[in-house]
Amino acid sequence: ITQNSNECLNSIIWSIFSKTKNHGYRYIRGAAALACIYFNQGRSGLLEFFKDIDIDVNDELINTILGKDQECLQKSIVATQKQNDIRERKNQTRFESTAAEANTSEYGGGRH
Repeated sequence: ITQNSNECLNSIIWSIFSKTKNHGYRYIRGAAALACIYFNQGRSGLLEFFKDIDIDVNDELINTILGKDQECLQKSIVATQKQNDIRERKNQTRFESTAAEANTSEYGGGRH
C-alpha cells in the first residue's frame, strides 16, 4: 500500500498498542479498525468515529486534526511532484540518448 514504513497500515496498528502489555482479540480488532479509518481517511476520519461513540469533539481538536491532515496532504503533494520531476528528467534523458544514437549525420560510413 505504501513504501514508507511510517505510513504503512501495520505501523499505524502497532502505534495504537501499548508496548508494555498483552492485548486480546477485541483490542487488536478495534485497533485495526481505527487504523483502517486513519489510513484511508486521515485523522479527520476519526471525527465521525468519535461522534459515533459519544466522545465530545471541541473546536481545538477539530482544528488540530484538520491541520495535521493538511500537513500530510502538503507533504504528499511535494513528494509526488518530486517523483514526477525525476520521472520527467529520466524520460528527457532517454529521449536525448535515443535521438543521439539515431543521429548519424556526422558518421561518414567509410566514405572517402
